[in-house]
Amino acid sequence: MNNKFLIVGGLGDLGFSLTKKIVSCSQEVVITTQKIDESKIQKIENTFGFQKVKLLELDILSEESVDHFITEFTSFGFNFDGLVITIGKPYGNMVQMTTKKDLFDVFDHNLFSIVLFINKFVRIARRSSKNNNKLFSIVIYSSMYSYFNDIGSFAYGSSKSALNYLIKNLSIELKSSGIRINGVAPTVVSNPMGDLMSETSKDKLLKFSNSESPIENDKVSNIVNFLLSEESLGINGQIIKIS
Repeated sequence: MNNKFLIVGGLGDLGFSLTKKIVSCSQEVVITTQKIDESKIQKIENTFGFQKVKLLELDILSEESVDHFITEFTSFGFNFDGLVITIGKPYGNMVQMTTKKDLFDVFDHNLFSIVLFINKFVRIARRSSKNNNKLFSIVIYSSMYSYFNDIGSFAYGSSKSALNYLIKNLSIELKSSGIRINGVAPTVVSNPMGDLMSETSKDKLLKFSNSESPIENDKVSNIVNFLLSEESLGINGQIIKIS
């Protein structure tokens, strides 16, 4: 029987890399995007032919969209094996230049919306764990910036640090429900989001993480795929640094 996974943000650079990795292992995937359009449908069709991948709309910042998604997702009646949340909002500015609005926006993307979604999704995870008679796995993308202090990193880094704390707390809360949860914290990744960083910031973070150069999307995907697998059943509440 094929395993089934949900990837929130599955069309982003890291999310799409993971989607391809999971499909290559003959697993099935549901991925989300904020808004479906013809170009996104074509991207899925050209890459997978719709054989193993289903695309659904989800605006994780909207409680109405989350509620609609949960209803639609539940109607499938399938048991899923794991959830991956890849979304995040980059932001760089000095503390003195960061407004309350900016700070809330970053935390809304990187923490608050994730809390809301998991709180509503957990009953699906609990049911799947019970019906599959095995642990349901959740993996959330954090960042090496959650451990690194630098000028301009306050809002983003603190939101990811709080996300790490959320993961560790949920690993305790959800354990009795047959759910385990872990995070990954990559260093600079060689993709368009990584390209948004200044060369100075890249060099500092690479040095902090003992990396000679940015890592590829596939390296992150391989580790996340392992965390979703039954080979990692004993791992819970961990933030895996990737460098």
